[in-house]
Amino acid sequence: MSFRAPPTVDVVKANVTIKKILEDNPAYHAHVVYDLEGNGPGWDAPEVSSWLAKSIDIASNAYFGRPCAYWGEGPQFLLWAC
Repeated sequence: MSFRAPPTVDVVKANVTIKKILEDNPAYHAHVVYDLEGNGPGWDAPEVSSWLAKSIDIASNAYFGRPCAYWGEGPQFLLWAC
């Protein structure tokens, strides 16, 4: 299994909880061992600086004739669509 942690989750605490849930009462009397291979925190995209947003809009208007549009993809991941 692979899990993706949201940016604000404590991954150490999450892994302890996941291990407990999977190993304590497995379905159909299965034998389950949760062996963590590694982990890392989620990533949280910083707020776009006003100077950068303005520069992107200027470039987008010059090339596409309209300002840049933003949307999130995944947990707080920011994409630019100019």
